[in-house]
Amino acid sequence: MIRVCIADDHPIFRHGVKRLIDDEEDMTVVADVADGVEVIPAVKSQKTDVLILDLSLPNRSGLALLEDLETEAPLVRTVVLSMYQEDQLALSLMHHGALAFLNKERDPAELLEAIRRAAAGKRYFTQTLSE
Repeated sequence: MIRVCIADDHPIFRHGVKRLIDDEEDMTVVADVADGVEVIPAVKSQKTDVLILDLSLPNRSGLALLEDLETEAPLVRTVVLSMYQEDQLALSLMHHGALAFLNKERDPAELLEAIRRAAAGKRYFTQTLSE
């Protein structure tokens, strides 16, 4: 079972992603947080496999969290899910430890595939990034 934590400051969005994930037989949401300072304690206490991370969180940016995760929770794999376009930040964020970057306009099936690939320690590239 893939243990997922969702970090996004929009409650309706978190709820929707949680329902999407919980409908899958091979994954479950173990935590969801709205504030950047809650992310690392949540992933550590819940033994998270994959973190779905929004870049725009209150009190702590997604980039700062990526850098801290490398030392504080190195086994957690990160999928960035953001409103920013993939070609703007994706490669930079992947250099900082993210295994995938998806724009929030992507099909939900792509998010599920990115989670599965990240859980297996593999990168996920959208068609936009591949091109």
